Amino acid sequence: MDIIDAMLRGGGIATAITLGFLFTRRGLGSPIGLFGTLQALTIAGFLICTAPWMMHEGPAWWVSATVCHYIPLVFWLFSRAVFGDLAKVGKIEVIGTLAYTPLVIAYIWAQMQGNAGNHSQTTEAVNDLFRLTGLGFGLYVMFDVIREYRNDLIERRRKIRLYMVGAVGTLFTVLVVNNIISDGQAPQGQAGVIVSAAILILCIGLILMITRLRRDLFPASIQDSNTFGQPANDDDPEKATMGASGAPAISQDDLAAVMREMEEAKAYRDEKLTIAALAERLGTQEYLLRRLINGALGQRNFTSFLNGYRLDEVEKGLSDPAQAKTPILTLALDAGFNSIGPFNRAFKERHGMTPKEYRQQALDAS
Repeated sequence: MDIIDAMLRGGGIATAITLGFLFTRRGLGSPIGLFGTLQALTIAGFLICTAPWMMHEGPAWWVSATVCHYIPLVFWLFSRAVFGDLAKVGKIEVIGTLAYTPLVIAYIWAQMQGNAGNHSQTTEAVNDLFRLTGLGFGLYVMFDVIREYRNDLIERRRKIRLYMVGAVGTLFTVLVVNNIISDGQAPQGQAGVIVSAAILILCIGLILMITRLRRDLFPASIQDSNTFGQPANDDDPEKATMGASGAPAISQDDLAAVMREMEEAKAYRDEKLTIAALAERLGTQEYLLRRLINGALGQRNFTSFLNGYRLDEVEKGLSDPAQAKTPILTLALDAGFNSIGPFNRAFKERHGMTPKEYRQQALDAS
């Protein structure tokens, strides 16, 4: 059993290193390249520090164990990079990392105290907090990945969402729960072999995901995204109706119908509008509509697609002297936003300033 476990761990470490190399090639300056590389390192760190032959002492163990402790955080960051279309590392990612790091340091301290036989209520509390936080990260990632499943306009990425929840999320949760139940002891014996095999398969799956799927799966930068509301491939009308797979998807008439529904009927003002509801209004299939919005209009997420129209309308209201006294919240709700929070985030992401600051500048200029 030990020989099998060692072989599986060796294979897992090798594939994790390969995975990290592939992500590194995307550039550490991009979120997917950076967080993908870190995800591979944490996987390798886990396989090393939990090996039966690894003594819980010495630089090699402490380095691998420290890297391993960041698995929950990196899992969350990696998920945001893959499914959140991050063009750059933002404040949320930085704040999350800064908030999690002291917890890792405290957990390492608690482990050192435990290795020295100095158990106390404080060390137990730190251990419990760290493990529950890790479980919280995993459950949140799975919830978030599924929540945006129908809004994802990239068919391949929708399949990966199911893989993330079904395979990666389940394995991650099992490991964290085991860590809680076993008081930090890694799976041993047959359970250790199963975990090592699962991680090896997971790494192979991620490698296939990177090497075999199309480039459009991951955004490289903001500049790679099409301008909102403008069909992709403007110089070739036929290409503008091609789906993500390269096969003809929807005619120019269908594209025109979508644009009329959004620009003339202003369907985006319905705060509860879903892609299924829009497809029903247009009398088409949901998967065809998803392919059109992604392939012909260059949009990657249905909510972002709607918010583009909503923000355009709000910006006109903020720039209109006749509406200078109209509350910003009223403008946002009338445009289809269901609350002020999502509106403020979307607005600031687009303009780098608050709606109030935007209004002031626009009115001063007029």
